[in-house]
Amino acid sequence: VQWDEVRALGNRGTTFTEAELEALFVIIDELLPIGPVQWDEVTTRHAVLYPSRNTDSLQRKFNKLASTKMPTGDPNCPKYVSEAKGSDNLLKPRLILVKILTRKI
Repeated sequence: VQWDEVRALGNRGTTFTEAELEALFVIIDELLPIGPVQWDEVTTRHAVLYPSRNTDSLQRKFNKLASTKMPTGDPNCPKYVSEAKGSDNLLKPRLILVKILTRKI
């Protein structure tokens, strides 16, 4: 990569490929990360195939895709957005349980 190419990217890194996103969702579905330790494990596993990502970038990308608003019944919803929403739906019950268990009574 030439310096001009790096500068052209600005503050942004490389684009996530669909294959990379699919690999990320497989890891997220296996680990169901709800805290920093689990997200670090997601990063460790993801780095085996895609070493250029850090925990913040993976978590930010997942959260962005999971919160993407799509029109109801849109058949053109990208596969990776659907997968992110599916993973997010797996995470929600764990988050609720953690909130209930850690609530001070």
